[in-house]
Amino acid sequence: MPLRHSGKPKANPESDSGQARMTNDAKITSYKNTEVVIKTNTSAAGFLFLSDTYYPGWRSYVDPSAGRRSSDEGSGQVETKIYRANYAFRAVSVPQGKHTVIFRYKPASLYYGVLISLGTFTIISLGIAVFLFVDSRKHKK
Repeated sequence: MPLRHSGKPKANPESDSGQARMTNDAKITSYKNTEVVIKTNTSAAGFLFLSDTYYPGWRSYVDPSAGRRSSDEGSGQVETKIYRANYAFRAVSVPQGKHTVIFRYKPASLYYGVLISLGTFTIISLGIAVFLFVDSRKHKK
């Protein structure tokens, strides 16, 4: 999983010109169907490229020291934008230093489906209850 830097690449990255070498480490610490956790350590800000399919239902979070604003309730993580990389993959901006990046799958369609199913179940249950109540009153007369 390459970690890409923004900015111009050096002409000869192998030359030892006295400048500090850039270090870029990214390690997947957990990989589940609905969550991917990655630890990063970079000497400069850049992009973390994840070669999983880009899909709008995914959300990404970077630890609070990353300086983003809108936080996910109670998670201690800060939501950050997912960029479409090479049309089909995911990338997120990662600041310099050690950070934890979490990708979570939270599609709105799932929540809408659950709400529609619960509403339908409630309406059918009420319909059956009303039918049974009316039917039992007819048999009492």
